[in-house]
Amino acid sequence: MDEQKFLKDEEYYKYRYDLQTVIESLKLYWDLRRGLDAKRDQLKDMTQEQFDDQSNRAASYATNAFKTEKFSHRAETIKKWMDSDRKLQEKYDLAIPPRNVLCKECGSPTKVASKDLLDTLNDDSQVLFMFTCTKCKKNQAFYEDGTEWVYKPPLCPECNSQLNRKNKNKKGILTTTYTCTNCSYTNSEIYDFKKSKQEREERDAWEKKIFEENKDFFCYNDENGPRAVADMEHFTESFKWIEEEQKKNNDPLIQKARQLKTLKALQLKDLIQKTIEVERYVDLQFGKPEIGQFVIIDFTVNDSKEGRSDYDSSNTLKKLIKFVLEDTNWRLMSDGISCRLGILSGRLKAYEREEDLTKLVEK
Repeated sequence: MDEQKFLKDEEYYKYRYDLQTVIESLKLYWDLRRGLDAKRDQLKDMTQEQFDDQSNRAASYATNAFKTEKFSHRAETIKKWMDSDRKLQEKYDLAIPPRNVLCKECGSPTKVASKDLLDTLNDDSQVLFMFTCTKCKKNQAFYEDGTEWVYKPPLCPECNSQLNRKNKNKKGILTTTYTCTNCSYTNSEIYDFKKSKQEREERDAWEKKIFEENKDFFCYNDENGPRAVADMEHFTESFKWIEEEQKKNNDPLIQKARQLKTLKALQLKDLIQKTIEVERYVDLQFGKPEIGQFVIIDFTVNDSKEGRSDYDSSNTLKKLIKFVLEDTNWRLMSDGISCRLGILSGRLKAYEREEDLTKLVEK
């Protein structure tokens, strides 16, 4: 009894994947070249040599990106293929045939003649065992769960009646003839084993030739492959960065945000002090900064102008600070300014990240 073999050695899967890479890369390259050749008339100022060189560069660039992308998924795909075939192999190997199967014709014992895993793409697939009677040689089949397989004859496409099937094998050519039991319908299907084998061998030879001629160009190895993938990722990230920068350069809000003056704490203190001292606010003091996602600084200042109410004092100072900070990365926090007995206090907040500064100017 021939055993089904699903799981192959790793080299089989590597060859299968690399062959796929070669064929797909060649197809991509020549599809691109044909597409560019169709536009030849639009580039009449180029010589044919210049056109061929530029076409080759463009097609090669796209193909190199494609083969690098293929290599980046090579190990993962090969593992996936092997895991899938390993699962099938284990299901096949571990399947146990139903016991005590007796011949339905003569009641004699039977033996397993064949074992096949059917519907391999279906997760619920089962192994089918063919039993042959040891006496009358009649066959019957059962799935591994004990369910009997029952042959369902095809139906006539003309009248939906049962079709009789007759096989004839002559010199490697199998002819299957279907004849309707009710009407005159008949049909024959021919399968040439020799021709099919020859076509398969010719296909295998062609694939091997194509692979050997092109593998070094289209298939990376374990040494240069990772470098190519790393270079591609670096290039992709750089391209994304350039693209993002171009978007930012065209965004008026971001441009406005970039024009804000970024002040250090001492510069901030000096700027505010020079602005508010005109209105008789003195002795500006900064507290210990709170440093987290944002830098926040408490401040106090004294109002030296006699007769100014606490309400007027806080409002005036608030307007001055808001005005002087308008084109900087600092803002007076929303809790505002409080004033008691001529002592005013508040909090200042710094914005540093570009996205925060953009939201700031958007407000």
